[in-house]
Amino acid sequence: MISTGPAQVQQYALVSLAKRGSWLLLAAQHNFSTASAQHQHLMSARQRILLTHLRWYKNAERDPTSPESR
Repeated sequence: MISTGPAQVQQYALVSLAKRGSWLLLAAQHNFSTASAQHQHLMSARQRILLTHLRWYKNAERDPTSPESR
């Protein structure tokens, strides 16, 4: 049986803490990346909607007889 003194226990605790910290950092980076990608997707979807509406209004102004302008 291997005996463990205070130094070995402290070293094990520090290594465990460092590993846990690195996993938490990795998870936080993943969450940030995912949130950033979702935000970009949402913004591009909103931009597409706004551009569609803008085109619709411009077409309605150009042709007052079109169904869109009624």
